[in-house]
Amino acid sequence: MDTSTITNTLAGCDENFFSLIESRNRKHADLTEDGKSMLKEAVIELISYHQDLDQVFNETTSILNKENCQDSASILCSSVQGLASSSATSSDFIATEACANKIVDFVRQRKVAKKSSTIMQEEITAVVMVAKDLMESHNLQRSRFYNLVCKEICLPLDVIWTLHETGVMTVEVYLSIKQNEKSFVEELVQQIFDRLDVKQDKRFNLEGFINHLSQLAFPGKIDADKLPLKKLVNVILDSTILKLVDTMTADSNPVTLPVATVQQGNSVEGVRKQYSRVINLILTHRPTKALSAFSVQGNLTYPRSPPLLVTVFKQLLLAFDNEELIEILRQIQDQPINWPRLLTLVSTFVVCQPAATERLLEFVYSLLRTGLERSAMDQMAVAFLLARQVCLEGTHVAMSYQDWFQKMFGDGARSLSNTRKTFMVLMRFFTDLVPYESTTHLKVHILRPPFVPPTCRELLTDYIMLAKTRLADLKDPIDLTCERQDGDKAKILEQTEKDVQLAVSTFEGTNKIPSSVMEASIFRKPYFIGRFLLALLKPRPLPDVPDVRMRFIDMLKRVEKIPPNMYSTYVTACHQEADKLLQGVFLEDDITEMTMDPIEDLDHRLSQLVDKVALGPANQHYNLKEPELMSLVREKISVVLNEDGFQSPQQGVVTVDSHSPQLSLMHVKVVDLLLNVTCKLTSHSLQTDQPDLTWASQLFSVIGEFPTLHKALYTRIWKLIMENGSKPEEHHIQGIAMSMCQMSVQYERFGEACVKVCGRVSLTDALSHLVWSQGSLRSAECMRLMLRLSTAYFQCVFSCLDSTQLAGLKDKVIPRSLVTLFVFLCCRLLPETRNHYNPRGSGEFRLTHLIYRSKKFTECCQHIQLTFKEWVTMEMTVCRDVDFLSFHERREYLWWCIYQKFLCTVPRSDKMKIGSEGLDVREASSILMETLIWQNISKGLEATTRCGQCHRDRKTGSDYGGQADFVHLLQEMVTMLPNTGSEEDCGNPWLLQQLFQALKQHGRDTLGTEAILHHFIHLAMCLPAHLFYCDNVHKLTDFGPSCDVINKHLKHGLCHGSHFPLSVTQYLIQGMADCAQYTDVSEVFLKAPILSISALIHVQQISGVIAATQTDHIQDTSVILIVEWLQRYLSGQREAFPEEGSSWMIAAALLLLTLTSEEIPQNLLKDVTSSGSGNDILAVYCHLVLAELSSAQLCNSETKIQILQESCVHVLQSCPMLLTAIVQPVTEHLLYTTDRAQRVEHLTLLRILCKSETSDILRTPRGLVCVIMMFGNVVQLFDQGQALEGLDCEVSEVLSIQEVLELSEFVKECIKLSSVEQLNCIESKNTIKMCGPDIYVTFKQRLSTIR
Repeated sequence: MDTSTITNTLAGCDENFFSLIESRNRKHADLTEDGKSMLKEAVIELISYHQDLDQVFNETTSILNKENCQDSASILCSSVQGLASSSATSSDFIATEACANKIVDFVRQRKVAKKSSTIMQEEITAVVMVAKDLMESHNLQRSRFYNLVCKEICLPLDVIWTLHETGVMTVEVYLSIKQNEKSFVEELVQQIFDRLDVKQDKRFNLEGFINHLSQLAFPGKIDADKLPLKKLVNVILDSTILKLVDTMTADSNPVTLPVATVQQGNSVEGVRKQYSRVINLILTHRPTKALSAFSVQGNLTYPRSPPLLVTVFKQLLLAFDNEELIEILRQIQDQPINWPRLLTLVSTFVVCQPAATERLLEFVYSLLRTGLERSAMDQMAVAFLLARQVCLEGTHVAMSYQDWFQKMFGDGARSLSNTRKTFMVLMRFFTDLVPYESTTHLKVHILRPPFVPPTCRELLTDYIMLAKTRLADLKDPIDLTCERQDGDKAKILEQTEKDVQLAVSTFEGTNKIPSSVMEASIFRKPYFIGRFLLALLKPRPLPDVPDVRMRFIDMLKRVEKIPPNMYSTYVTACHQEADKLLQGVFLEDDITEMTMDPIEDLDHRLSQLVDKVALGPANQHYNLKEPELMSLVREKISVVLNEDGFQSPQQGVVTVDSHSPQLSLMHVKVVDLLLNVTCKLTSHSLQTDQPDLTWASQLFSVIGEFPTLHKALYTRIWKLIMENGSKPEEHHIQGIAMSMCQMSVQYERFGEACVKVCGRVSLTDALSHLVWSQGSLRSAECMRLMLRLSTAYFQCVFSCLDSTQLAGLKDKVIPRSLVTLFVFLCCRLLPETRNHYNPRGSGEFRLTHLIYRSKKFTECCQHIQLTFKEWVTMEMTVCRDVDFLSFHERREYLWWCIYQKFLCTVPRSDKMKIGSEGLDVREASSILMETLIWQNISKGLEATTRCGQCHRDRKTGSDYGGQADFVHLLQEMVTMLPNTGSEEDCGNPWLLQQLFQALKQHGRDTLGTEAILHHFIHLAMCLPAHLFYCDNVHKLTDFGPSCDVINKHLKHGLCHGSHFPLSVTQYLIQGMADCAQYTDVSEVFLKAPILSISALIHVQQISGVIAATQTDHIQDTSVILIVEWLQRYLSGQREAFPEEGSSWMIAAALLLLTLTSEEIPQNLLKDVTSSGSGNDILAVYCHLVLAELSSAQLCNSETKIQILQESCVHVLQSCPMLLTAIVQPVTEHLLYTTDRAQRVEHLTLLRILCKSETSDILRTPRGLVCVIMMFGNVVQLFDQGQALEGLDCEVSEVLSIQEVLELSEFVKECIKLSSVEQLNCIESKNTIKMCGPDIYVTFKQRLSTIR
């Protein structure tokens, strides 16, 4: 460079010159003009002497880096021009060489260093910027620069992108130059791949680079000249994608997918083309066979698929709607496919895309139909693989496989295989599929078989036999998991695990295989292989040093007790478990989750779900949608429970034992986590006016797939609601309500619960139905809890379901028991619902009031009305002592309910005309009477069937006097009966109608009948006595129905001896006295002898009441005369009995005198004996005495027994012939005693004869016959008593085997002392044989002796 050139350059660049010297941090003094000129000449001379292009280049780029000079390129040009003048080379050539070589040097330095430093990056950028300036000033040869730079195999991506962005060398130019170099493509692909999982560098935009490549590969308008370039870029991108897919593992980190993004301004059409190509590329790379995919499908669900592959598919799916993706699947179905990747794509599609499931199943339906019609097995395989993959994702995504299979093939009208041809194709496909099938799908085909067309049954039978054989080979017989309830299966598995632990511990102590294991392997092979080995060979990460379990397994293998295929499967599974432990299978937070146990991992996923639902779009921490989180939760539950979440083809009833739950601790932990999450999410969701409760449906769909959790879930909910002292907070109430709501909506998945209350009492129904029908109302606290719960339940139902869904599920979701309970509690706890003075409500139950008055509640529940009977039943369970209503408030409330809510003032005859549904007083009284009777019976039954703890827990209002309020109300209401009668009621009195109705409903056996009669008479005695005979005492009364009740029911149910108790007798006589003013009541005494006898027995206590029956209307005064005679006799006037009295009246009077005196009335008995009807009177007297003795035996009254026995013996001794009349009574005599007394009468008499001096009595001709007949009946009675069991066994109370033996000895003595005449009176051998063989032998011996 000559001096003039430098001078001219510096003259035009004074600022640059002074900047140069200023940058060297040199200070100079102010110079004169001459000094400045001299200094400039010295500098020019110095530069000319020491000219070096590299030094000038470095100096220039350093100025550029420090941004202190804007004309660095011009300085470099001046230096280069000086060099060029002294050589034959042009200045632009030298500048090109310098820039290119400098870039290449930096690239090579980076390769040697194997990393790029910030300084290197800045230097390269500076050189490129200089090259840009030189190019803009036309001082750079482009072609030369390109050739020099492209000598490298492949420039670093950041250098390529920097050259492109500065315009020095575009990507298109660079690729065009390098397109024929194979090594370049490989190197570039490797660089892109290495950059995918590296955190983005601010100095290099990888996404921008990939987007630019994508635009080149998929341009909007195709140019023929650029087709080679387009092809090259496609090769680069495809190679990168395939390299990513090939190196993808379960623990691969998230990467940048080498595809375009819509956000970068790319055309939507181009992005779709690229994404479609990438999907096709991934799915067709390294194809596999379709049949092999059936056996591994369970491991290809969304949670179990490689997270990176799932992420890739999620990004690719963003560009397509559902129809477009289905079209992609349709196009590639005939190509060789990598089925694991396709199934992963399907799982990602249905989990992440809304409404994808429905559209995909429609596509499956078309494939199935075409495949069956054309016998295309490939299409059949595709269809079933896709359908099963969808179903495997869980019921929160799609229906279960068994439901889908039934929908496709179960109904003959809709089945795709309802012809012989298509059914043969289906069976052939299933037969070919058997070796690859999972046990779950095989069981579905067996237990839920397809519709069978005519003449095709044999095809199905052959397939089922083959499938069962396959299940047996897999050691998973169908009866182990599908035909047993989940509780039984859990017990079997638990017991098998205990057997394994015992065997391992025994082996550890002896180092020998336990004999029990050896015996099981020989004699119990199904158990040994199907259960024991399965539990022993449970996959696990194996320790480096063999532990006891490994040594035990190795010993069994050496003696050939483990099948080789089972052992190899076990080893492979153990390696897989170890790989999972090392690699992890998590989408995020790998290190955190690796340190968690399964239950903590589940809790972590549930917390993510809570954050996702609660924060919604604001939650950016977890880039997952709700269905994705649900799938992950489902997978974690499966891991915790160590079972797949596939619904069993058969649903059983879940047994809930509230007092002895016997639950798995792990199940309880899982259920608690799920309930806590439900409470949190429900509380948050219900705070909005229009809550989105999709999560609830999905979560309980997941829970429904694990039947082993249902027992713990049901038990937890039941105990939280039913346990005394439980005080749940509002969010707990809402969570429980949401749980019951979803279980009701998804009833098919959850089924019924059988709640064991205690002992033999169990209730079976949907859990929510049982809660509403069995919820406690005994106290104010319990009622508030049930009202809060029912309010929250209605809120959840109305929020979860629209009107159409409610119409289809109304009976399941809103049962009658819920509506009646809610209405009852609203009327009782919310006075404003009764008075209507506050239409909006206020305070704690404002929401309750709003729901009660809401249009939606009215529309849903208008067909359900709280009936009077339901109200009475629920109100009776309330305990007055713990009620929130005071005495007066309670009376006011009861009065309002009866007379304003339920009773109708319109006569019954007019009700149909006006359409009224109200009750009249007669109907209400009947319901009240019926309910009171049943409540008392139920209380008695509970006392015999429930344990003491349950009885204390379930005490209700009836235990604390709650019934008294309703008895008082009934007493008020029956006073209005005379004014409410109608023609249809004229047959029987109202009170007797209630008895007949109760006997019809509940009196199915003796015990039930007696219980009803006792409770009926107890209630009846609280009411006006005349109601037993008539409703209106002012009208003539027909006593026939009342007498029939006394003779047919009361006699056999209320008295065990010869008469009614005093209270019953007094009540019945009082009723007669009330009616006596208008009707002749004497017919009652004559038609109901048991009442007359009872009146005479109790004459001392009720003489006044009896006297009140004597009016001007009475026609027969015989009973009155006997009563008057008895009163005089008892007062000391010993008169002869009146002749007007009938035999049974006199006999009853004699019985009274016998019971009241301490001696036998011998004088009266003597007078009776000498009278004309004496034998008849004495026979009736003996029947009454024996009946009384049967009662005395039961009550163990020794004094009573002695006097009655003596009187009976006295009568028989005075008239021995009466024995025959007693043993073989006439029909008339049977009217005076009860069935029970008649049944044991012979036993009672035989006891008396056995213990007394009876030689005179038995000396009669038929004495022996009577003794044998009585003993025969005793033997028969004893045999019946021995055969009876339980509450109906009455004979065991009075008869024992020892006593029968004693009586047998007495009979033998009688036979030994009998005469020929007495023996000849025994006409039939059967009579003696029925007494037993020993009696018959004694009889034969006596006959042989006499003859």
